[in-house]
Amino acid sequence: MWHLTQKRFAPSRAMLALALLLAGLADAQTTLSQPAVGASDMQAASMPPAPFYTVVNLGEGFVQRTAINRYGQVAYSIDRSGYFYDGSRIFKIPGIAGASLSLADNLNDKGQVVGGAGVDNTDDIHPFVWSKRTGIRDLRPLDNAAVAEARDINNHGIAVGYSWRNRNSGVPIATLWRGPGHRFELGAPGPGLSFAVAINDAGLVAGNFEVAPGTSHAFAWTRATGFIDIGTLPGGTGSDARAVDEFGEIAGNSGTASGNDHAYLWTRATGIRDLGTAGGDRSLVLGMSSLGRIAGEIFTSGGEHAMTWTHATGMKDIGTLPGGVNARAWAANNYGQVVGDSNLSSQAQAPLHAFIWTAATGMIDLNTRVRHLPNGMLLQSARAISDNGSIVVLTNTGLVLLKPGRCGCGAAVGPITAPDSVAAGTPYFVSTHLVDDDAAAVHSVSWSWGDGSSEPASRAIERGGEGIVNASHVYSTPGTYQVTARVTDDAGHTTTVTRKVVVKGPA
Repeated sequence: MWHLTQKRFAPSRAMLALALLLAGLADAQTTLSQPAVGASDMQAASMPPAPFYTVVNLGEGFVQRTAINRYGQVAYSIDRSGYFYDGSRIFKIPGIAGASLSLADNLNDKGQVVGGAGVDNTDDIHPFVWSKRTGIRDLRPLDNAAVAEARDINNHGIAVGYSWRNRNSGVPIATLWRGPGHRFELGAPGPGLSFAVAINDAGLVAGNFEVAPGTSHAFAWTRATGFIDIGTLPGGTGSDARAVDEFGEIAGNSGTASGNDHAYLWTRATGIRDLGTAGGDRSLVLGMSSLGRIAGEIFTSGGEHAMTWTHATGMKDIGTLPGGVNARAWAANNYGQVVGDSNLSSQAQAPLHAFIWTAATGMIDLNTRVRHLPNGMLLQSARAISDNGSIVVLTNTGLVLLKPGRCGCGAAVGPITAPDSVAAGTPYFVSTHLVDDDAAAVHSVSWSWGDGSSEPASRAIERGGEGIVNASHVYSTPGTYQVTARVTDDAGHTTTVTRKVVVKGPA
C-alpha cells in the first residue's frame, strides 16, 4: 500500500526512518475481528473488474505511501506532505502547531488518518491522528521522545506504530495509542528496536522486533496475551509481519532452512504455517485483505511472478501481463480482485504497467480499461484497492485513483508537456491534455509560473470531452521554478498538475 524510494524527515534521523520503512514494504489494510470460521467461504466472494474506470488526479511528485479504506477514501503522502481524499475532495494534512511536514501512513473506515508530522520550531517528529472533523491531533511520543510515528489505526481509533523510548534514545519501541497522550509501549523483550505495523478491531497487533543485531522476528500482541514472538519457519533465522486480518491471522515472510524466504500465515491456535512457493524458489507477502486474501510475489527461474493466496485455493501463480517476465501483486480486496504491476517485455528498461486480476478474467492491463487516458499518462503500478473497486495507482508523474465507471469527478489532466529547461528571456511553451466523461462540461484553466506571475483563467478549447491547453511564459531570472496548471469545470471540480523547469542564463 505504499511506495518508498527515498529517505524522509530530518537528515539526522534519516537512517532510523529508512530502516523502519525497509522493514515493512507494504502496510496492512484496516481490519476487523471475528472468529476464524468460514474464512474460505468469505474469501470466495467475487466481483469482476469494471468495464472502464475514470481517472481522478491525486497529485504529482514523489509518492511515499498510499492506503485506501473499504469506501474508497485514500490517505497518501507526496514529497513532504500528507493528503486525504474523501471521495470528492482532496485535503492537505498540515504539520503540528503550524509545521509544514506531514506523512500520512494509513486510515480506518471512519476516515481517521494516522502518520508522523513535524512540530513547529523543532526537529521533532510526532505521531498524529487527523480527520475532517477534528483536524490534526498530536498523539505524543513516549516520555517526551523526539521521534514517533503511528503506522495503523483500527475502527475504534486505536493506533499503533513506534516511538523512541525517551528524548535521546534513538531506538524505536513498538507503541500503542488510545488517544492523544494515552500511549504505552508493547513490551518487546531485549534492548533492540521494535515497531508495530498493523492492528485489527479486536486489538490484535502485528509487528517486528530485533532479536539480535541485524535479525528480527515478527510478533503478535493483545492485552490478554501480551507480547508473543511468532518465531520463524523451520531452519529460518528471521521473520517479519506485514498484515493482520479480521480472523486473527497474521501474514508475513520468514527465512527457511534453504535460505529462501517463504510467505507464512500465523494464528495463536496453529502457530506459524508455511504457505509454500507455488513451484518457485521464494515467495513474499506484500499485502492482505481484511478477509485474508494475500497478494505478493514468487521468484521463479524465469523471473518474478505475481501471486495470490486464499484458504480455498492455496498459493496461485498469476503470472505476468503478456510478454512480461516480472510482476508483483501489491494488494487485494475482499471480492477476489488483486492489483499490482508487470512489465511487458524482457528488456531491462521496459516500463511497468498497472494490472488487475481476477480468477475469471486473468490479468488485465489497467491502461486498457480507461476510455480516455490523458495524453502522456501511463498507469504503472496499482498499489491499493478498496471493496468498492476503486484502485490507487502510481503513474509516470504521480498518483491517481481509478473509480469504476463514471464518477462525475471533473476532468482528468495529463502531465504538463514542456522542455526541462529554457534560457532566460526566451518563451517557454507548455501544454497539457484534459479529458472528462461529461462531454458537456466546460473547463477553465489558469497558470502560475512560480516566479510570482500568473495568468487569469481562460476557457479550454474542447471537443467531445477532450481538450488541449497551451500557454507560454518568459522568465527573466535564472533558477528553478514550479509551473502549475489549475483546471476547473463549471460544477466546481478542480484538478491541479505541476512540473519544474530550470531557467538558465540568457543564450
